[in-house]
Amino acid sequence: MEIERRPGAGSPSAPLRLVIYRRVRLSTFGRVRSAGFALLASFDDPIPNPGRRAEG
Repeated sequence: MEIERRPGAGSPSAPLRLVIYRRVRLSTFGRVRSAGFALLASFDDPIPNPGRRAEG
């Protein structure tokens, strides 16, 4: 893996961690999808929307 280091860009480890994390996530998603599984997000509670009042 090639790492681009730019002077004055702050800590090089933070962007590197993000790139590795995204690569792993995308790679996992691709393998699961290619195996024929649908990936659906599910939540126990609805995600709060700050633009609406909470119901209930």
